[in-house]
Amino acid sequence: MKPNNRTDLFLLTLLLTSLVVISSAEEDPYAASGWEKISDLESLAKIEKSTGSQTPIPILTIDEPGVTRSRHLLTGEVRYRDVSGTGFLEMWTYYGETEFYFSRTLGEVGPMAKLSGSSEWRSFILPFNGKEGAYPTRLMFNLILPGGGTVELRNLRLYQKAGETDQAWWVPELKGTVGGMTGITVGLLCGLSLLLAAKGKARTFAVVALTLSLSLAGAVLLAGIAAVLMGQPGHVTAPLLIPGVLGVVVSAVIFFQIGRMYLNHELQLIAAAG
Repeated sequence: MKPNNRTDLFLLTLLLTSLVVISSAEEDPYAASGWEKISDLESLAKIEKSTGSQTPIPILTIDEPGVTRSRHLLTGEVRYRDVSGTGFLEMWTYYGETEFYFSRTLGEVGPMAKLSGSSEWRSFILPFNGKEGAYPTRLMFNLILPGGGTVELRNLRLYQKAGETDQAWWVPELKGTVGGMTGITVGLLCGLSLLLAAKGKARTFAVVALTLSLSLAGAVLLAGIAAVLMGQPGHVTAPLLIPGVLGVVVSAVIFFQIGRMYLNHELQLIAAAG
């Protein structure tokens, strides 16, 4: 499991534990919390091991699982008897043949609790906050019984849910492009206006260019404010707010500055003519 996923998985465990408890009347509490079911998986027979082993017992291998979101989870129900030591369920998420991560039920309570002793049917989850912009090529579901015991599984299901980047307006790699395009456009319009004003030429064109610059920066700033209110991530809000604020301030300052520049140029012409 990737270390930066631990907090997300802890919060997810608390959320889904609450849903299972308070939504017993719901047919599918996961769907009610925004998870999209990909598939129902086959029911499994009872697994019995008189002697334990650290070797994983393969339960399911799902090639091309159909996950198209950054987050996914495997859920179901488990019942066990006389499990010695600490047993657990695990899900391996593969991105190709050389990159893979795991989730394991090694908690003390809740749907990610370890398997120890005996229990009647209870829910379990194996969530994974996946790799942004890439989707699993294979999922492997295993059981580990270091001390032996009897385990039964049923109602296995695979879900997915949009992650931060899935819901974002663009991926993190584009943040420089978005902010840069705004900055370059505002900079060119302001620079052109200053150049024309310094020469006392094309006043109407310079004013129109600055008006466009101010309008563009203002629109970008408003988009940034909307992004914040909509809960967009930092790689979306920052490339909008920063160039938006700077663009509005710079355009406004230059707007007043070129007014004085053109006025001074006209006074010089009058003085030279007189």
